[in-house]
Amino acid sequence: MSKTVLVHDLVYDEKQVMRFAELINAKSGIHQIFLNARKKYSVDGAKHKNKHMNPKVFSNANPEQFLSIVKSYERPIGSYRDSIEIFPTNILVLYATTNPRNGVAAAKKFVGEIIDAAFGNIKEDYIFSHLHDRLNSCIMGSKGDIELITIDIDGKELYPKVAEFLKEIDETPAAVIETHGGYHVLLNRSEKTSLVFKEFSSIHTMGDIFCPIPGTYQGGFPVRFV
Repeated sequence: MSKTVLVHDLVYDEKQVMRFAELINAKSGIHQIFLNARKKYSVDGAKHKNKHMNPKVFSNANPEQFLSIVKSYERPIGSYRDSIEIFPTNILVLYATTNPRNGVAAAKKFVGEIIDAAFGNIKEDYIFSHLHDRLNSCIMGSKGDIELITIDIDGKELYPKVAEFLKEIDETPAAVIETHGGYHVLLNRSEKTSLVFKEFSSIHTMGDIFCPIPGTYQGGFPVRFV
């Protein structure tokens, strides 16, 4: 007798996912994807917890390979949980780096931390049970060449002012991505970047920022290119 298994439905548009892979130049360099559970997206009244889960590191992935990595997160319901609760699909979001990580710097930092831990006052079982977390943290914090600058707009009503300013300085975004609560405006790094920082860095978060992946759901909202 066959069984029906319910899975987390996270991808709704494969073409947008692959377009994002091209935007971040996933085929060149080291990138990361991770899944987050965000309690603010809960609609059932439950008091879910925020949790960072299942970071994956990949390098030199073409758009089809990137899509395959993203779709690997579509696992059976119950796969994502903490010690108490199972996380529902409607509070999950997939993020990816928009710029590559520096593998050499990450390796040096990781080895340094392990040596410090091995000869420090830390129990051996702690070291070995947290190796994967330490490595991912080192990769996440080791930035490579930053080519894309993101303006993270936390409020959809705030986007027109940003769009108007970019038009005034004749700066065309590399991409504009609509998210659950706002927009990520991605700019190619140029001589005009300083003007944008001066105008908006005190209002919006700016820099090398992880981005919800277009073509996937963010807390039930379809993240998309606009």
